[in-house]
Amino acid sequence: MSFLNRLKSFLHGIFREPELSPENVLPNERITRFVLYHGHFKKETGRVRPEAYTPSRKLKDISVYRTHRTSETDIWSIGEAYVSSLRKDRKPVLARADLSAATITGVGLSVVPHPYPHPRHANVTGWPDDQSERKMKAVELANAATLVAHPDRHDVIH
Repeated sequence: MSFLNRLKSFLHGIFREPELSPENVLPNERITRFVLYHGHFKKETGRVRPEAYTPSRKLKDISVYRTHRTSETDIWSIGEAYVSSLRKDRKPVLARADLSAATITGVGLSVVPHPYPHPRHANVTGWPDDQSERKMKAVELANAATLVAHPDRHDVIH
């Protein structure tokens, strides 16, 4: 068994929490969006840019992770094993943007559990078709989000 498969199996086992409901996302849950592009945050101010929350026209949803009651180490492990490693280009996680599920629902969107590729994976859905409306919602989310630099990439934000 390869190292990556062993790591995935280990992480899958430790993230099976009884309070992590597959049906309902609680308003106080921390929702994490992993940031892979320098253009998705402002290094000078340490702020998330709306581009981090703008869904692609093709998919119409954004991928997030439910990181409530998850240690910092485990959050970054999820990003590396289930975001970066699964990409064809293996683009590294530079940072993450955290906010509450209530913030997402407060702008009229939904957080829908989607436990693939990981039990904590979810999608932000309900985006309007109108480009300017999508942008406004992305701006609201970005303004509310907290940017957290990857611990191994201090120079990215600081």
